[in-house]
Amino acid sequence: MSTISILIILSLVVAIILGFIQKVNTGLYAIAFAFIIGIFVMEKSANNIIALWPTRLFFQMFCITFFYGFQRQNGSLEALAKRIVYASRKVPYLIPLALLLACAIVAGLGPGTLVSLLILPPIIMSISELSNIKPIYAVILFTSGIDLGAWSPITVNASLIRTLLETAGYTAAQANALINPIWFNVAVAKFLVALIGYFVFKGYKATAEGLEKPEPLTRQQKTTLLIIAAFVLCLVLPSIIHLLTGSPFFGRLRNQIDITYLAILLSILCIVLKLGDEKKSIALVPWPTIIMICGVGTLIAVATEAGAVQELSDLLSTNISTGVIPYFILLIAGFMSFFSSTTGVVLPTMFPICTNIVAATGISASTLLSLVVIGSTTTGLSPFSTGGAMGLVALGDDEKAKQKVFYGLFGVIGAAMVMMFILLAIGLVV
Repeated sequence: MSTISILIILSLVVAIILGFIQKVNTGLYAIAFAFIIGIFVMEKSANNIIALWPTRLFFQMFCITFFYGFQRQNGSLEALAKRIVYASRKVPYLIPLALLLACAIVAGLGPGTLVSLLILPPIIMSISELSNIKPIYAVILFTSGIDLGAWSPITVNASLIRTLLETAGYTAAQANALINPIWFNVAVAKFLVALIGYFVFKGYKATAEGLEKPEPLTRQQKTTLLIIAAFVLCLVLPSIIHLLTGSPFFGRLRNQIDITYLAILLSILCIVLKLGDEKKSIALVPWPTIIMICGVGTLIAVATEAGAVQELSDLLSTNISTGVIPYFILLIAGFMSFFSSTTGVVLPTMFPICTNIVAATGISASTLLSLVVIGSTTTGLSPFSTGGAMGLVALGDDEKAKQKVFYGLFGVIGAAMVMMFILLAIGLVV
């Protein structure tokens, strides 16, 4: 590999390490390294590096998370989740599955991972405590449930995938065609993790005595849920009608409807209907995560222009047998996410490499890209990553329970990763 490629790879590793050790946003270090390498090594101007900032991705993530800031203010999705769980009170052994379903529905309605990890963990941990579900299994439930829904075609996660793939050279149609297989693979893997956990952690012994009937929905909550339903229908209905009828009109409509402008238009509707304060919604946008994603994306763009991504892809393609590459990708993605964010670091780093490997080897794109998501979200259970950390925070002041969950999650991660390798080996990841 060239010196500049090695330098860029080292800078990314250093950015991740510094971010983890110092608890500083990795994206900020990535931006700094992008400028240093771009200006002083590649001899580009500052304007050239600024132009590499993923403006489209930044705008998409802002618009979508801003829209969901209104429901966070009035608690509409939380109310929906509580109702789904309460509906299972007469069959308490199904409460864990109801929690899983509630998380999948909430995350799958559009918020994806970013917002769902801020909304759901306290609710799920609280309901689990009342239902005598073990805390460690509660963490498995909300992380698996969120992943079940978060990678659906109408979420902020799917928008991230589309943008990353189009930046890597795929057409919009090709990127869209890969969303459903990725979602399917992730959903199968995460459902199996939750199902096995159901028996290992005796989720069937859940009780319903502690569950209270949810408060009636407020006007704001009802209206917000209707708007979210309209948001989902606008995104999926034209595609369904076009698929069933072949109508050219709905085909054009499907291509013209974009999640970004739809989110901002419905945000304006939320403001007009006084469903929340726009200033609070702006404050609720997960700016640190967006900066992390775009900062790392800028450094990866520098790496791409320098040829580092292509060199690393060629190195893997020529020195590792084709049959071993998927296992290697799964392992690397899992290792990276142990200390960093799936959406913020792993996907922007690994997707460009995987698309080049696909071109060089002919390995299924849906398989490799799915493995990046599966590996990184599996180790996202780590107490050092967002999923596990949110579970520990939601436990409150119970230090004994926190310590038990802290160490227990490492065992869960190890077992889950072994299971992912088995799923890959028997062909369940396609």
